[in-house]
Amino acid sequence: MTEISKVAELFRCPAEEIVKTKPSEWNEVFSDIHSEDLRLLSNSLIQLSVLAARMSAYLDARGGEGGRDQGHEAAVKNQNIRAEQVRRVLGFQNPRADMEF
Repeated sequence: MTEISKVAELFRCPAEEIVKTKPSEWNEVFSDIHSEDLRLLSNSLIQLSVLAARMSAYLDARGGEGGRDQGHEAAVKNQNIRAEQVRRVLGFQNPRADMEF
């Protein structure tokens, strides 16, 4: 497979699927790809990480943790706090990016 077709295939693949790549396959899958393309793929995985952390915090507040629903408002607050923590760890320049919904 050429580098161009390899990259095209990876870009067509949703981040949710890329993350399922087994660690033992990482070297083969991600070798011979331009660093800027790898960075774009990395960014999509970073965004998926933040979204997953947000959703996890929201669901925990809605009853996943302790089995007690804290309500939508508290869940939104919790997911914003979790997102800020994750974004800070991942090195975002602006870790706070609140969502209201």
